[in-house]
Order: sequence, then C-alpha cells, then structure tokens
Amino acid sequence: MIQWLRQSLLRQVFSGYLLFGSVIIGVGLVMNGIVRQQLMREFQASDQALGQAIAVQTDSRLQNARDSLVALAALDPEIFTTSAYPAMENAFKAFKAARPDIDRVYWIDRRGHMQVSVPYDIRTLGTDFSEERIFLRASQADTPFINGGSVDLTTFNAVAIIAIPIRDQQNQFVGILATNVLLADFSQPLNLIVNQPSQQAQGLRLSMLDDRGMLIASQERERLLQPIGSEIPGVEAALLGQPTSQLGLDLQQQQWLYSSVPVPSVGWVVIVQRPASAVFQVVNRFSTWLLVVALLFAGGGWLFWLFLVRHMIHPLHHLATSYQLVEPTVNRPKTSQLSVRHDEVGTLARSLQRLDQDISKRLSELQILLETSNAVVGTLDPQTVIDTITHEVQRLVDSQAVVVLVPDDHGALRVLASTGRSKAYDQTVSVQPNDPLSPSATALRQGQPVQMLADSGEYFPASIAKQGFRSLLAIPIISHHVGNVVVMVYRTNAQAFDANDLKLLLMFANYATLAWEHAVLYERSDVRLQAVAHENEQLYLAATHEKQTLAAIIDSMRDGLILAGVDDRLLVANPRARTLLALGDGAIDQLSLTEIYQRLRQQAVDQAQYDRGFAQAQSRQPQVWLLETVNDTNTIVFEIHHFHVGDQQQLIGYGLVLRDITHEHEVEQFKTTLLAAVGHELRTPLAAIKGNASTLLQDDIVWPLAEQRHFLSTISSEADRLASMVTNLLDISRFEAGLLPLQREWYALDQLIAAGIQRVARPIPRLELDLPTPAPAIYVDAARFEVVIRNLVANGLAYGEGFIQIQARCEQQHLIVQVRDDGPGIANHDLPYVFQRFYRAHHGIQRRSGGTGLGLAICKAFIEAHGGKIWGENDQAGTTIVFQIPIVGNAG
Repeated sequence: MIQWLRQSLLRQVFSGYLLFGSVIIGVGLVMNGIVRQQLMREFQASDQALGQAIAVQTDSRLQNARDSLVALAALDPEIFTTSAYPAMENAFKAFKAARPDIDRVYWIDRRGHMQVSVPYDIRTLGTDFSEERIFLRASQADTPFINGGSVDLTTFNAVAIIAIPIRDQQNQFVGILATNVLLADFSQPLNLIVNQPSQQAQGLRLSMLDDRGMLIASQERERLLQPIGSEIPGVEAALLGQPTSQLGLDLQQQQWLYSSVPVPSVGWVVIVQRPASAVFQVVNRFSTWLLVVALLFAGGGWLFWLFLVRHMIHPLHHLATSYQLVEPTVNRPKTSQLSVRHDEVGTLARSLQRLDQDISKRLSELQILLETSNAVVGTLDPQTVIDTITHEVQRLVDSQAVVVLVPDDHGALRVLASTGRSKAYDQTVSVQPNDPLSPSATALRQGQPVQMLADSGEYFPASIAKQGFRSLLAIPIISHHVGNVVVMVYRTNAQAFDANDLKLLLMFANYATLAWEHAVLYERSDVRLQAVAHENEQLYLAATHEKQTLAAIIDSMRDGLILAGVDDRLLVANPRARTLLALGDGAIDQLSLTEIYQRLRQQAVDQAQYDRGFAQAQSRQPQVWLLETVNDTNTIVFEIHHFHVGDQQQLIGYGLVLRDITHEHEVEQFKTTLLAAVGHELRTPLAAIKGNASTLLQDDIVWPLAEQRHFLSTISSEADRLASMVTNLLDISRFEAGLLPLQREWYALDQLIAAGIQRVARPIPRLELDLPTPAPAIYVDAARFEVVIRNLVANGLAYGEGFIQIQARCEQQHLIVQVRDDGPGIANHDLPYVFQRFYRAHHGIQRRSGGTGLGLAICKAFIEAHGGKIWGENDQAGTTIVFQIPIVGNAG
C-alpha cells in the first residue's frame, strides 16, 4: 500500500488531502458541538438577565403600589375602624386620581361584603366575598399581600389585587382595603422590548405568570388569565424561586428555549422564550460552511484545499473564536488584521466588529435606561424627581448640561433645576409660551422634541451660544393632570442628537412623565389634606377657646365660694367649692350652710382644734378660722371666711370663702424648721471652735505642738463643716433659681466614683463595686458628681450596718447608678419626700448621725441640673438610691 502511494504523487497528495480533510471535518464537528453548547449558555444567561431586569421592574412597581395603599390605610385609620363610608369614598377617589395604574380601589367589611368602591357599580356593590380566596386569606393575615390575576367584575379589566387587612386597636379584624392593578400595564414594557427590531428578528417572546400559573402579561392578549404553566417547562421550579432555562416544544411542536425567572416578593414568574432555530442560527451556519468546505475539499484538489486553509478556514475559525460570546464586557482577541482585508473575510470581520459594538451599546443603553427609570420612579418628592431627571439624562446620553423648565403662575417657562449652566443666567430665564423662536416653547406647542444645531445655517439662540453650547434638544413632558415640563439637553460640540439618542430620551421621558405626575399629585393631595387638617384644627381651637372662655368666667376664682340665702339654704357653689366639699351638681339646693359647716368639720385632721378655731371666730369680725385637711398624702390648709351679704338696711344672705393657704403655711413652717435646723447644726461646730480656741488662748498653760495641731485641726474641720453647710444652702437656692453653674468635662466613671468615695469622712467597712468594663466616659461636673456619690455613701453608712454596694450600667445613652445599704429601709409613704429639705427633722424621724437633712436634697438638685432624675427603692436588704443622667449632658 505504501509502495502504491509512493508511485503516484497525486495519490500522496490526495491521500494527504483526504486525511487532512477528515481531520478538519472532525475538528469542525467537535467545534460545532462546543459552539452549540456555548451559545446555549450565552442565550440562557442573556434571557435570564433580561427576565431578571423585568422581574425587578415588576417587583418595584408592585412594591410602589403596595406602599401607596399602605400610606392610604395609614392616612386616617379611623375611617376604616369606624366604617366611615363617605370619608372612605373621598379618600379612594383622591387615591384613584393620583394613581393612573390603579383600576379600582374598594373596601370589604368584616362580613365579606363590598361596601365602598371607586369606580362604583351598583351590580357589584354589596357582593359577598366571604368565600373568596382574597377574603379568606386577608382574614388570617397581618400584612399586605398581592393576589394573582383575575377579572374585575366592575370594570371587566384583567387585574392583580393588592389587599391590606385592617384591624382595630384591639387587633380585631374589621375589613379589607384592596386595590386592583391593571395587568395591561405589565404587558406594555414587555411589548416595548419585544417590538425592538433586533428582538423581532429573533422571534423573542415575553410573558408573565402569577403564582397559580395563570398568564397575566403577554403579547397574546387573547390568552390572558389562562392557565399555561403546564405548557412551559421549568415553571414549577421558578414558582418555587429557582430560575431555570430549558428547551421544550410548544403546542405546534416547535422547539423553543424557555427561561423562567421568579419575581421574588409575589411568587410570579417572568418567561423569556425564543425559537431554538434563532439560538442555534450561528451554529447552523457554521455547519453549512463546514459542509461546503468538505465538498470543496472533495472536488477541489490540493491547491484549492491549501487556499481554503490559508484564506478561509483559519480566518473563519479565528472570527468564530473571537465572537463566541455576545457580551459587552468580554475581552476579544484582536481582529484588525482580518478587518483590513478587502474580501468576504474582511467584510465578515468588520460586520462582526460592528455587530459586537452595536450589541454592547444596546445592552449598555438598556441597562442605563432601566436604572434611570427605576431611579426616577423611586421617589414621590417633586424636587427630587426633577433633580433625578437632570442627573439621569446626563447618564443616558452624551451631554454637558441639562435644564428643566416649568411654567410659573403667569404661564412663562422658568428654570426649576439645572446642571452645567450658570446659576445667574438661569435666574434670568423667562420664556413666553407663544415665543416662536424658543425651542422649549416650540416643543411644548408641538408636543414633540425640537433639536437645534449651531453653524447649520438655521436659527440657533444667541444666548445659548454665549454659554458655550453648540447643540440643544428640547424634550416636552406632557401631563394633562399636573402641568407640562420641558427638559433641555445641551452639548458643547456641534453634534446632533441621533435617532438612537432621541429614542432613548423619549422612552425615558415616558417614565419621567409618570414619575412627575405621581410626585405632583401626591404633593397636591398631601397639601390639600394638610390644609383640611389645619382648617379642622382651627375650628376645633376656636370652639375650644370659646368653651374655655366661658369656663374661665365661671371658674376664675381660685378660692371656693358658697352663697346661701337668709333661710340658710345654698344658692351658689363655684367649682372650687364643689371640689373641696365633694358636692354634686344636683346637691346644692338640698343643703344648708349649717350642713356645710358639718362637712368642713368632718374633713378636719384635728376636729377639736377646728372647733376651737370656729368658736373663737364667732366672737369677732370678720369671722375667720383655719381648716387643716389631708388630700391623699398631702396636707392642705384652708382659711375660712364667713361674711354677711346685704346692705346696711337688709340682710339678704350669707357667704363663705374657702382660701387655700397651704403654701403660705408651708413657707411659715419652713422658716421655722430652717431656723431650728440651722441653729442646731451651727451650735455644735461653733461650740467646738469656741472651746478649742479658748483652750489655745489660756495663758496659764503651754500646750505641746501636737496638742496645738489637734486643736487647730478640730477648729479647721468644724469651720469646713460650717462652710459646707452654707455652700449646700447656697447651691440649693441657686438650683431653685435656675442659676446653679456646671463646669462640665469628660471624665472616666470609675475615677469619679473613687474620688467621691475618698471624700467620705468615715471608713467603709464593706464596699462592693460593680462598674462597666471598660469604664465609660461621661460629660459631667466632676465636683458635683463626687458630692452626690459622697452624700449617698455617707447617708448609707449613717443608717446602715456598714455595707455599701455601688452598681452602674449604661442604657440608651444614659448612665444609671445604684447605691445600696443594709439599713432598716425607708417607709414607702416617706420615699417620695426624702429628697425634700429638712424632711427628717420636720417629721421627727430619729437620726443616728448629725446633719441638716440637706444631703439627699443636694443630690436631687445636682442630678436634675445634669438633666437626670433620682429616686429611692426599698427591698428586704435595705434602701437603694438610684439616679440616672445622660452620658452626654443635656440639662434643661
């Protein structure tokens, strides 16, 4: 065989040709399979990315509608819990006007009957939904939910239902607030994508299923709300939240690539499908070329085979390898050597390069369009919407300035927001709507974009040229509900906006129009609701003021007043007197003045003392005596004044005035207590100072230096005690006058507590500290804080058995400190008063140590000066004093 081949060069060439051709064909078949799998993965990823973008947009729209319905429910919850149907209908109408994408909003009561609907239809009002899926689900739910596709029997539109279960303050179910979202609005973005020329050529189809497998969005409107989930492979997994891509056959036995992407928040599924023939079109072409090459190999000979290898096979293989992935971010091998060729390979290389650039640009534009649209519709504040429009337009197309013009009260267009232009110039802009040369006014009149280019031979505004711009585009945003807006886009170079730029900007303008309408209508509704609320508040305040004025005339007297006739029967008793004597509205004419005296006597703490005062008052004019009574735990002192009513000739009745003199009485007692306490406390240190000074001044005795130092130390400590007492009284007076100064700085808590403990005069037998680690820093007056710690510890030592526990913790920017002793405790009825000055001396409580009774009062003054509070607690182990102050000072 080998000898036979050697005998003929043709056989050798042909054999080599057949062998090489077989290898090439085999390699081609392998590459065909690889490319087929690669294209399959690429289309799956592309379709799932497209489905994910649609799912995100759908989810955003549903969330926006649901948030708006939640805001409606929270606007005035009382109208739902009280079944205020007229108020509901008004609120529903405002809501429906603000949301064009809403088909209907309605209210179903707790029995399942629809009571309010906007729009209204007598056929469906009162319909029983108690057995329907939405009512059964809502009665068991606590949060808003979205029901799948259905037909609204009022408007006969295909809708999705968003429902909120409403509960009263006792968490009882009172009904359902629901709205219907038009499913046609979900089909519109699908149609926009499918109707793009590039997608039409590939036979792309987009659809959406609800959680029951019903078709709710598609180009095939006749199949809406039909169950097709069983017809599409992979839908079951997508409904469970798992994206899938599978090949399958439709009802006509045509093979399709189905990509299913879930919409996570509602359990819906976005279906992206394209013919398998379009997916494998490149592979089929490659197979065809491979067959042609095989035929040429078989009939062309060695030279033709060599030509194909060098000029066709290798370039095609290189191009196929370079453009396997249709992705904008893939780094491709350089193909410039092939693109400069003038034959078909060069044309194919250039076409593929242009196709790659075009696909990359289209995908990038689509991504930017989705992002900008979501950014614009993501807010309801008009100014934020306008600012977002100016920012996103610059992202969408190449531009150096964007200006938004809106009509003022006189109809002239003025700048609302701008970027890239002089602020001073923007303030001077005022365009009349009938200006024939203004591009913005022309765009509004014509309802379509207007483009102008400098140096084109046509008119170009000189004021714009002075700003350095050479190209402009005016895009009208037409709204019949909230007024029109014009978006002006500028370029500094004389480059016209091409058709692709116009298409992108017009698509963006549609989203911007919806966002602008939503934001302005929402603001108007909010302003109107605020105005109504303000009017109601003014009416309420006016009515309240009139009522208070009338009540003030009647109740103006601070003292109780009782008037009786000459027959001793009561005629008038003002509210103060009624309160003091516990008189009802109908009890006046049934009582006598004598019975009033008896009631006063019954309320007296010491009836014998009251009798003595009453008897003494009868013998003098005017007749005045005192009544001391107890209200809850407070002692109240009244001065009772009895007088005659009449003129010099005739007596027409008697009067009784009950004046509350508790404050004057307490002030008098306080003066007495202060003098007694201060006098007692001053005698002890003064006696010690006097005694030691007199001892040192004796001439007949010479004291050793140690004894002299002891006497002088005693004098100094007693003098310090006097100074401390005076300082305490001054600090309390300053605090009550609001003049207590604080020198605040940051200090470590453990250092402040240690310094306070060191200032205690006597040793502490058992001390237990429980402080946070690490110790926090607090913003306080260190000297005042140390005095608080010293006073609380000293107080615990004075009344306890020697055990002191100090605990501290931080809670929500506050420091809480507890000082606990092991003493006998404080009676519960005395706890609220232990922080008053001289309370112990006033109530005669036995003390085991000296003191003025000012320690806890000083603690209270210092803590409240820091913006905190202090209180006492009792337990079986003793008394606990607790105070709380802000870590960062905020004293009132």
